[in-house]
Amino acid sequence: MPDFYTASGIIKGLRAGRATVMVRGTDLSNNQGETTRDIVLIPREDLVVEEKTYIYPNPVNRGEDLFFKFITGENCEIVLYLMNIGGRIITKLEKESKGGEENILKISTHGLKHDIYIIVMEVTGKDSGRRKKMIKKFIVK
Repeated sequence: MPDFYTASGIIKGLRAGRATVMVRGTDLSNNQGETTRDIVLIPREDLVVEEKTYIYPNPVNRGEDLFFKFITGENCEIVLYLMNIGGRIITKLEKESKGGEENILKISTHGLKHDIYIIVMEVTGKDSGRRKKMIKKFIVK
C-alpha cells in the first residue's frame, strides 16, 4: 500500500495571481485530513511571467549579493548568462523550475567592477518544448 496519494482536479474561473488551495480527503480506512498550500496561478500560455521577473536590489553595492526572481508557467529548464555591457559572458547558471512556484537565484557581485551588467535568461518548457528569452539589466555601484 503506498504511503502517499495523488489527486488532480480542474478549477476554472479564477484570476491569475496568488491563491490558497485547500484539499480535504478521506482514505480507505475513513481517516480524514486536510492540507493547504499557497500557490500562484499562471495562465498556461505564459512560459515565464515577465511582470514577475526582476532583479533586486538594483542597483546593488559592489561585493553584495543580488537576487533574480522569476515564475514559470510550467516546469522549465533555465539558463542564465551574466554578461558585461560589452556582451562578454562572466558566468553561466543553470536551474530547473517548477511551474507556478517562485524561484529566487542568489548571484554574487564579488569581483564585478562598477558598471552596468545584463542577465540573459533562456527558458525551455520541459513538457511543451516552448522557448523564451528575456534580458534584464542591473547596475553595480
